[in-house]
Amino acid sequence: MRRCKRLWVLMPVLLLTISGDPAFAATSVEQVQWGRFEASFVNLQNYSDPYRDVTLNVTYTRPDATTVNFWGFYDGSNTWKIRFMPDQIGHWAYGASFSDGEPAGSGDFECIPGDIPGMLSQDQSNPLWFGFKGGRHIQLRSFHVGDRFFARNWNTTNRTAFLNWAQAQGYNMLSIASHYLNRATSGRGLGWNTPDLWDGERRTLIASEYGYLESMLDELATRKILIFPFAALFGKSSDFPTDHADEELYIRYTLARLGPYWNIALAVAGPEPLLAQDVDEYQYAMGINEISRLGKFIQTNDVFHHLISNHNVTEQNAFVNEPWEGYTTLQGPKTVDRRALGSGLRGFHGLKPMYAAELLWPGNTLGHPSYSDTDIRKNGFVMIMSAVTLNFGDMDGDSSSGFSGSMDFSDKIQSRHDIIKQVWDFFETQRFYRMSPSQNLVNNGWCLAEPGREYLVYLQSRGSVSVSISNGPYQVEWINAQNISDRRIATPTTNGLNLVSPSTGDDWMLHLYKPIEVWRATWFSNQVDDVSVSGEPADPDSDGLNNLGEFLYALNPTIADAQSGHLPVLTTTNGDWNIRFVRRVEAQTWPASWFYNFSIDLASWRLGVPGVDYDNLTVTANGDGTETVTFRVLSSLTFHFVRVSNEFPLQ
Repeated sequence: MRRCKRLWVLMPVLLLTISGDPAFAATSVEQVQWGRFEASFVNLQNYSDPYRDVTLNVTYTRPDATTVNFWGFYDGSNTWKIRFMPDQIGHWAYGASFSDGEPAGSGDFECIPGDIPGMLSQDQSNPLWFGFKGGRHIQLRSFHVGDRFFARNWNTTNRTAFLNWAQAQGYNMLSIASHYLNRATSGRGLGWNTPDLWDGERRTLIASEYGYLESMLDELATRKILIFPFAALFGKSSDFPTDHADEELYIRYTLARLGPYWNIALAVAGPEPLLAQDVDEYQYAMGINEISRLGKFIQTNDVFHHLISNHNVTEQNAFVNEPWEGYTTLQGPKTVDRRALGSGLRGFHGLKPMYAAELLWPGNTLGHPSYSDTDIRKNGFVMIMSAVTLNFGDMDGDSSSGFSGSMDFSDKIQSRHDIIKQVWDFFETQRFYRMSPSQNLVNNGWCLAEPGREYLVYLQSRGSVSVSISNGPYQVEWINAQNISDRRIATPTTNGLNLVSPSTGDDWMLHLYKPIEVWRATWFSNQVDDVSVSGEPADPDSDGLNNLGEFLYALNPTIADAQSGHLPVLTTTNGDWNIRFVRRVEAQTWPASWFYNFSIDLASWRLGVPGVDYDNLTVTANGDGTETVTFRVLSSLTFHFVRVSNEFPLQ
């Protein structure tokens, strides 16, 4: 045991127009980190094909003096533009020139902190999960929408109403079908005027179509909504380029324009380009070797290093070992047999995020089972316990049907969304991003764990489980999966054996944790393993109280608040001397013990005796996870000093 003595008594898009004079340097402007810096140039040369005849090259110099070579894009008329997503705070500079010797310009800008969380990427603490470059974590809550979302001829008022509802429901990602190109078949994109970036007949790019798509992406970025391109860059039933030079032109131009968006994931082809009966709908051009070639080309040319994937055939993962695949897009197993579901997902999982594009689509009749409300909840828990990002659907037929297809509120089955929201809401309270599937540690259910620190176990029906733990003891908490506000603290465990759920309810989540470790991960999520910052003896806010004290007294370890009203103080009321302090609720700080010591010389201390040294010990819950402790010091000449101390086990 260790004795710890306590104290006593908009993402704005900045548009900069640059002169054609190569000696001209732009005035420095500000751009938020992970936002889009943009500058435009005028080139009066008459090119027969401005997309192919000339390249606008640009070199960016970071604040740390490293450089990035990139390129700009033709934007119609005599206008070319450059764009960039700055990843470092500080002063940036750039110089641009045309490949045929025509002048462009140079300039600089200041990258400042903003409210953008970072670029969508793998989580930096655990690559099984999505996260952001820069270290922030996210639980993706994805919803699939059909082909009309980006359409010009879909009512803007309806789009806004849908987005307002989606955000209020907690969705932060949309899977959008007709995205880069139109899926021109009946019941899909046919009839919807969606962006169509490539003119297959003329074999050329269409700058104005990109401009329209960007106006949609800008709104989603402002709302902090991320995008999964369901039909990918080379979409089914669309007129994508098939000539290799055309493909590379299309990719490079798209990266120049859309690469600087922080809120996008990339995908090569989809949906299911390797499905044998659909090869004609991919112009016989998207075989496994072609997809791999294009994936590698995207990876090589994307200076921002967006995550790349490809839409897989049901229960296949053809590209899991490809170095360009940054996340897996999986469909299947589609089942309500949750043991088969969990084992199937774990079997397909590589050391990268997994996006379950088509695994939980209630109402979809193409290979999906009929999901009851209970199935939605239980499948949702099992999928996330398998380290899978869930793309939900609300359908009535194929993927472009029902509410997912129409986004018409009359087609919405609200109960479905409320059920999956509660599943996500539970994980939002957990440090899931530090944990990994660990079935070898349990004899029942599904387990996520950061061994030696924290364990989550999901039981699809009430019962018992043994968990192979290390570094015990652990607080035991049971959470009712049907009502996540129903949380029940049980007897702590030292060995994890024979832990029994409550006898009521249906499915339960078991949480084994050390309260101080949960606290540490909350305040120091990106430095939790740096003991000089997050360790118990550390004092990162330099207020004289170490982290263990900050934890026990429910203080903020990142700001100097040691003089707050939470620490022990001596007060007098009607001639009585009283001690008062605020601490974390004892049930949440187990196994800390508190002692009240008395001394006459500050050298030797003795434990106070109730009724002799103090009385009227009162503990009052404050309703915010803390409680106020007061007691009266009894008048005596045998002491002059009072100390509040505690004992806390090594973690």
